[in-house]
Amino acid sequence: MTRDEFTAKLIAGWPGAEWVLPSDDLDALEWFGPGSQPSLAEIEAVVIPEPQPSTDPADYPLEPAQFKALVDYLGKDSAIRLAIANIPDALQRSWALSRYLNAKSYLWTDAFLQQMRAAVGMTEEELSEAWMLAKDLKSE
Repeated sequence: MTRDEFTAKLIAGWPGAEWVLPSDDLDALEWFGPGSQPSLAEIEAVVIPEPQPSTDPADYPLEPAQFKALVDYLGKDSAIRLAIANIPDALQRSWALSRYLNAKSYLWTDAFLQQMRAAVGMTEEELSEAWMLAKDLKSE
């Protein structure tokens, strides 16, 4: 956050108040009323923005039930199984099917997952959108 953005938030938070910030240190902030000076916690609550949730699917591993719901939602189970069936090496094909069916979690960054995405004709954007929906499915 720039100094100007910081100042704008202070002014918006306490209309009519005058502030002096001689350095980038919040402890050096000087208050010139009106009213009583807000606490550092009150200032931070107004000035420091709440962290925003990530929009990167790589930040959200999926549980097996979430991943299976995603595949079903997209209607891609048959296409994924066909892509796996077309892997020429028998051991690699078995390994791919086992990973597809039995993984303890599914990671966006998994090269196999991205290969399957491409093999079934999905764009990163399409999978990302569905992934971000699936991450919110909870079995609680």
